[in-house]
Amino acid sequence: MTFFRVRVVRGWFEFVRNKADLVPALKEMIAYDGPYVLDVEVPYQEHVLPMIPTGMTVRDIIKE
Repeated sequence: MTFFRVRVVRGWFEFVRNKADLVPALKEMIAYDGPYVLDVEVPYQEHVLPMIPTGMTVRDIIKE
């Protein structure tokens, strides 16, 4: 897979694949004055848990 950064109309897009590149990318995103899309690839070994609990829907976790 190719690593890339692209100037988007009135914003910025960056793709991060390596864990070592994440903190610098986050700092750059925070410092950027404008829209910014940070796409982070997470390997399946990282055990990312779902944001929506099992058996629930998005409507169940929205409190307002």
